[in-house]
Amino acid sequence: MKIIGARIRDIHSLCNIMEKQNERGERHLKVIIPHYQRPYTWGNAIDIDAHGDLIANLIQDFFNNYDKEKENTEDKDDHNTYFTGMIIAVKNKEREAYNIIDGQQRLTTIFLLNIISFICRVNYINHLFKEETFGKYETELNDFCDFYVNNICADNINEIENLKKDVEEAVLEKDVVKMTKKLADRFKNVFPIDFKKENYQESFKKFLYAKTLSLDYEYSHYNELLKDAVSRVRIYISDNDIELDILPNIGDDDNISESYVNALSILFENIKENLDVNEDKNLFQLFAERIKIITDNLKVCLLLAENEEDAYTLFEVVNDRSMPLETIDLIKNMFYRQYVSDSKGNEKVEDIDKHIGTLNEKWNKSFEKLGKDHRDFVLLIAISYITSSYINSKDDKSYKNAIKDYFEKNSRYEYKNIEKDFNVISDSAALYKMFYGKSSVKKISVNKMALRAELDNTTHLFYKVFHMLRAFKQDNVIPALTNTILGQFYSEKKKNGILKIEEFFEKIKNCEWGTNREIDCVSKDLNKLALLGKNYETVLKYAKEKIQNSKFKLTEELCNEAEEQYVEWMNEWKKGTNDIRIKILFNRLYAFENNKGNLEVESISHHLKTEKQELDHLDARKQETDLKEFYYTPLDGTIRRDIIDSLGNMMILDKGLNIKKSNSYLESGLGEYEKKYKDGSGNPHWLVTEIKDLLDKYHIKVKKGKKEVKVPTKDFFSKRKERLINYFRQVIYKSEQI
Repeated sequence: MKIIGARIRDIHSLCNIMEKQNERGERHLKVIIPHYQRPYTWGNAIDIDAHGDLIANLIQDFFNNYDKEKENTEDKDDHNTYFTGMIIAVKNKEREAYNIIDGQQRLTTIFLLNIISFICRVNYINHLFKEETFGKYETELNDFCDFYVNNICADNINEIENLKKDVEEAVLEKDVVKMTKKLADRFKNVFPIDFKKENYQESFKKFLYAKTLSLDYEYSHYNELLKDAVSRVRIYISDNDIELDILPNIGDDDNISESYVNALSILFENIKENLDVNEDKNLFQLFAERIKIITDNLKVCLLLAENEEDAYTLFEVVNDRSMPLETIDLIKNMFYRQYVSDSKGNEKVEDIDKHIGTLNEKWNKSFEKLGKDHRDFVLLIAISYITSSYINSKDDKSYKNAIKDYFEKNSRYEYKNIEKDFNVISDSAALYKMFYGKSSVKKISVNKMALRAELDNTTHLFYKVFHMLRAFKQDNVIPALTNTILGQFYSEKKKNGILKIEEFFEKIKNCEWGTNREIDCVSKDLNKLALLGKNYETVLKYAKEKIQNSKFKLTEELCNEAEEQYVEWMNEWKKGTNDIRIKILFNRLYAFENNKGNLEVESISHHLKTEKQELDHLDARKQETDLKEFYYTPLDGTIRRDIIDSLGNMMILDKGLNIKKSNSYLESGLGEYEKKYKDGSGNPHWLVTEIKDLLDKYHIKVKKGKKEVKVPTKDFFSKRKERLINYFRQVIYKSEQI
């Protein structure tokens, strides 16, 4: 990796020569934001609190650390330098500019400060003409021209140089009125901005649209949005106060445009708060001077790389060690970067712009109304399918490596390729949303959604497995399932070109077992390994193989590994650890009839009524003080809680019923089960009957008035645990039947 140089720079000197230490060549600001970069977001109205604070904090922190007494000091150690971070760039030799690889949000915010300064300076120059302030014409106009060329736009530099010559000639004119008119007309010709409110927006927009700004987007639409936004911000003086007016949007209704407008507004208000009002100076002049103090002292560390590959390597290193971009931005950047790189020279720039516009619309639509966690999950599904690679969703490097390997397998990544991949991303987002149906993806908990899926015995096992794995926090396993679903969808779509993922999903969600062999198979495999295995490892081994090779079949070795772990984790399990797993197994158990120990599917509906379910202690953990003798009490040194929290003492109840049952001892609490959970004939459910039978066998009798209470012994809990372990194993292997 070759770095040309690293320098501490302000925005005015950002593009100065740095190839050799002794070179002092000055260059105008000229930076390019490549096609593949994300848009400006720091002023985004959708997240104004987070980004607004970022911008406000930048200005407020600067002034909190600013010492006015050091304003004119020549001692660099006492200078009011405020370091704002790092910018990584690479030379764009064709345009003699820097392509910004990292830091564009920060740089754009500082550039917007210059935009505000430009608006104030033009106002101030017009004020000088209006007041016929003769002595300031030459100094102020020359200073303004230098500022404009160096910081706003240098593409009309010849016109600006001619303006400066006109200033030199005009100031020799003895007639002040004539000289003022001449300079005002000339200035108005170069900067034809009408500051009257009714004409401002149209005139400013027309002026900007003819220019290439010093901060330039390769994606021309973003340039248009920036210029539209700038033309909407009018700064004026009213009643001896400087104010900002935001004019209506007459261009695209775009969040990106609003982001610029909001940022300009936040910058303006925070600078105004720190304005030292001086009666001897014009407010426009004061404001521009205040901004110059900020831009002179806001420093960045510019790292200039030899080529784009080195710049991106540096970018990844820097982001790994600081605050990384959101995964969604990193991935989109990679796709755009590869497409633009492979398409330059083969496609017209305007075609690339058009294509990126189309892709942006598809991308934004895919992720609308999804929070960060959900966006990341969609990307996990999509990138796993696109690259056929196992991805660790918690590691951005995993995504990067998978995508890099994928690109290397394509000789050229053209529009048809990226369009296909963005379609997969769109379908993955739709698929993800379909798993939640009418439920709000943001609000529903994964545990409740898993139990809701269990309550519906009309849905295919894959639907239950998806929600089960989410509840188990085994997201990285899920692409083994979604890859299969997407693969089957695209296979069907070849036959039926108008098929939508939503139609396909509904079809397979309610289909009978055996209709789709591939989805049946992977659903059964994931269900078996996730429920049998003691931990994540066995099902993850299967998932990795399945993601990388869709033809992979579950091996006997993996089955045996999971089986060996099953009895161990069941015996070790205690309430409070992985409760959702036991809840799911109880839910499925309720769908079966017990035929002498052999479970068979019932024909009646589910017994549990709501996803708000709780594991219930048959013999309550908390004993009622005056009834302690009716609760299980160990006689052999066993710790009571070890027995009470184990599987043998567990049942499941709808939450409301569990609250009603409260802290009853075992025999007393059974009455609630007998009333609420009955079989098709109106008798108590076999699970309840079996508890009664075991209690009849394994108990001691304790007198309660004229009656006797059956208090369970240790054998009751151990025998019931054995039975549940056997039943749950059968449920796991027969899950596809429900």
